[in-house]
Amino acid sequence: MIRITIELLPGGDETQAQVIGSGEITNIATDKTGELGNYRYEFTTPGWYRAGEIDAPGDVWAGVKCKFPRTRAHVWHLVRECVNDSYKARVKRKERELKRVCGPASPAQ
Repeated sequence: MIRITIELLPGGDETQAQVIGSGEITNIATDKTGELGNYRYEFTTPGWYRAGEIDAPGDVWAGVKCKFPRTRAHVWHLVRECVNDSYKARVKRKERELKRVCGPASPAQ
């Protein structure tokens, strides 16, 4: 398992460090060759931290990244792909929610 912790250091002061995000990426399956892996990811923010319209405090973003080339790509590529996938899923979820509440968008007059 890979654990990611994101800290905010106000003014660069380590003694004031606050965790503003964390995540875990877990290998849930590997192909027979050991070259491709499937990973489950989960990212969270603490309940007090709010950043932007897409994220609500305390949200959990989870999903699965399939067929990642685990022997050819660096761990930071895996982190980036999982974060990107979770972001895209959150944006789509918000768009569906907006359509449900407001109905389909009409062209501006």
